[in-house]
Amino acid sequence: MALAKPVTTGQTVGVSTRRAQPAVLAEGEPSPEDRSAWDNSGDPDGRDAQAAQAAQAAQAAQAAQAAQDTRDTRDTWDVQDGPRGSDGSGDLAVTPGTSGPTRPPGGAAPASAGSPKGSRPRFGGRFWRLWWATAISSSGDGLLSVALPLLAFTLTHNLLAIAAVTADQRAFSALASLPAGVIADRFDRRAVMLVSNFLSGTALAALVVVMSVGVADLQMLYSITAVLAVCDVGYTVALQASVPDVTPPEHLATGNGRLLGIDGAGENFVGPGIGGFLFGAARRVPFFLDAVSFFAAALLVRTSVPSNRSKLRHAGGASASGTAQAQGTDREPFVDGEYRHGRGWTSDFGSGLRVFRRSVVLKLLAATMASANFTQSIVFGLVVVYAERTLRLDSTGYGLFLAGASVLAVIGSFFAGRLVRLVGGAGVVVIGIFLATVSYVGLSFTRVAIVAVFVFGLQEIGIAIANVGSVTTRQRLIPRHLFGRVTSVHRLMGGIAAPLGAMAGGLIATVSSVPMAMFVAGGLEAIMLAYLAPALLQSAARAGV
Repeated sequence: MALAKPVTTGQTVGVSTRRAQPAVLAEGEPSPEDRSAWDNSGDPDGRDAQAAQAAQAAQAAQAAQAAQDTRDTRDTWDVQDGPRGSDGSGDLAVTPGTSGPTRPPGGAAPASAGSPKGSRPRFGGRFWRLWWATAISSSGDGLLSVALPLLAFTLTHNLLAIAAVTADQRAFSALASLPAGVIADRFDRRAVMLVSNFLSGTALAALVVVMSVGVADLQMLYSITAVLAVCDVGYTVALQASVPDVTPPEHLATGNGRLLGIDGAGENFVGPGIGGFLFGAARRVPFFLDAVSFFAAALLVRTSVPSNRSKLRHAGGASASGTAQAQGTDREPFVDGEYRHGRGWTSDFGSGLRVFRRSVVLKLLAATMASANFTQSIVFGLVVVYAERTLRLDSTGYGLFLAGASVLAVIGSFFAGRLVRLVGGAGVVVIGIFLATVSYVGLSFTRVAIVAVFVFGLQEIGIAIANVGSVTTRQRLIPRHLFGRVTSVHRLMGGIAAPLGAMAGGLIATVSSVPMAMFVAGGLEAIMLAYLAPALLQSAARAGV
């Protein structure tokens, strides 16, 4: 393994070769040989030599710690042949004075990281167990994505009340964003993911019991939705912060694409494909199966995501030396010591906000994704009504409609990593949101179900690749020990926009029509994208992402 060697001064220090037992010196007292060398060098007090020796000792200790961290990282990735270093030796390059594999300022994979040309991505056992956990959990969520609005539609035909289910989910996601980010940085991320899955499964099991005794109502539905939203935010922030721990740096974008791809396949294809049918046969079944999926996914998370407790015990989750830089157009460095865990949660909120405010790329990226959340919520809050009233689909047809459209999302996620390497994460975000804009406008004019599947599929593929671009860009810019806090600010902006969009969609549909609400969503997104995209692409290019 290639290790950093301690720097030597080139000065020879005399050492006695006599076999007589040397005199015992007090701690820190120089030997006679050292004093003689100092006199000959013109440094009678030995201060310069002592300082040099102390620096050598510190560098040697840092190199040893870096070597150990490198071995730990290789074990975490669990890749048989190991990720290739820049020298092609199979060893990770280690920079003296840092604590792990060489990464650019920002604490994540290099901005140009991607699969080397002609190489095939290799992921270890931990990654694939996490992949299966995502597949199982997202399939259960897919059942819920169909069953939840259908259940609301059976309880009321008030458009505002139905749209409020989506608004409720997005509002609690926004409220949970900041504390979820701090929790992900302060506590063991694997434990956060396990608790989130357990609470979600328990909430859905309670809903099944309530439905079985026939007392389910909208208030109960809103409460369950709120619990699921809070747990989902906590799980997602911890997951995104943990992906670099199980993914080789050069394949980070591809790994995100694999995980988000199977997440989209389960949530938008596998689950919806049978969710509508199961709801029509027995309303409780989709909710029961989703509860089981959360418990099953928790078992796989337990064996896939490495614990970061040891890192939390050292310097509050921050490296003891060096700097981490969240790159923006200003490229101002963020010193680890300045952003270690504070004495309270408010201090941690503030540190995440300061990092976010200093990066132009992060601010523009958050604004762009927030605009997408706003317009997407206009459409998603009404899509069940659009399917029932405009396309004349029953519950099974609604599920098949969502499943068919999601096929494009799966394909897009699979190739998203390559797109990131071609045009960068910000470029992929812009392309994805543009496709969603075309989809919203197209839906407003579509009345045939089979055509609507492909039109809605444009939105699915667009949002899928935009998510990959957004997540990968943030992982490359944000220092690892700050990822939860800074990401929580990003999610807060999107979380605030989403419920506003859902309620706006309900109001537009009430005074006009559902297709008109979708047309307005597309028009608004076109205006916001035209305003934000140029600045985002320029700042990302200057930051090297």
